[in-house]
Amino acid sequence: MFQNKKFIALIPARGGSKAIPGKNAVSLAGKPLLEWTLQAASQSRFLDACFCSTDDTHLKTIVQQYPCRLIDRPAELAQDKTPMKDVLLHALPLITAQWGAFDYLVLLQPTSPLRTAQDIDRSISQILQDQVSSLASAHPLALRAGLIMQAQPKGASLYTHALAPALSDVRRQDAPALYYVNGAIYIWKKDAIGPSLILNAPQSVIVLPPNHTLDIDSWEDLQHCEAVLKNNYKE
Repeated sequence: MFQNKKFIALIPARGGSKAIPGKNAVSLAGKPLLEWTLQAASQSRFLDACFCSTDDTHLKTIVQQYPCRLIDRPAELAQDKTPMKDVLLHALPLITAQWGAFDYLVLLQPTSPLRTAQDIDRSISQILQDQVSSLASAHPLALRAGLIMQAQPKGASLYTHALAPALSDVRRQDAPALYYVNGAIYIWKKDAIGPSLILNAPQSVIVLPPNHTLDIDSWEDLQHCEAVLKNNYKE
C-alpha cells in the first residue's frame, strides 16, 4: 500500500508470438524474458500484489518462482490479434476474487524487460501526484504536431489530411510537446477499466530513461537489449 492506496500489477504473458516464437520464454542475458518483469515487480516497494495472465504451461513454471499469482488465460484471449483491453477485462474480476478490493491496476508487459522496480514506483507516485485516472510511460518526440499528416494511398499517389490543422502555422518554439507511449508501464484506477477503455490514451505520462523502455519485438531488439545490459544500461 502506498498513500493508503492498493496497487496490483498484472503481467500479460501469452505463450505464442510471431516475430520471436515463444518470445516470453526466450533467454535475455541468461534469464527468460518474462523473468525480468517478474523480478522488477517483486522488488517494487509500492506494489501490493502481482498477477500473471498466461495460457502457457512453461511460463507458469517461471511465474511460480516469484511471489506472483497465476491467472489462467483462455486460448481465445491468447491470439496475435487479441486486444490487450480484453485481457484486462478478463483478469480484473479474477484478481478481485483472489485478492479483494484494490485501487489501481499496473500493467507491466514482459516485452519491456529493462524497466526497473524504481521506474514502477516512480510511476505509482506520479499518478497519485497528478490526481488522474490513467498514466503511462512515454518518451518525447522531436516532431511538431502541426506538421503530422495521415495519408491514404491511391494508386501511385498519397492523399493526406493534417491531424492537427489548427497547429499547422504555430512556431516550432510554441508548438505543444509530443510524446510516444512506449508500453513499459500503464496504470489505471480500477474503476476506469471498462469496455470503453482506450489503452494508449493516458491522462498523464511519465518519462523514463530511454534504455529502460526498450521494447522487444524482433531478434534485433533482443540483441540490442543484450548489448545494453552488458553496459549496465547506463544512459
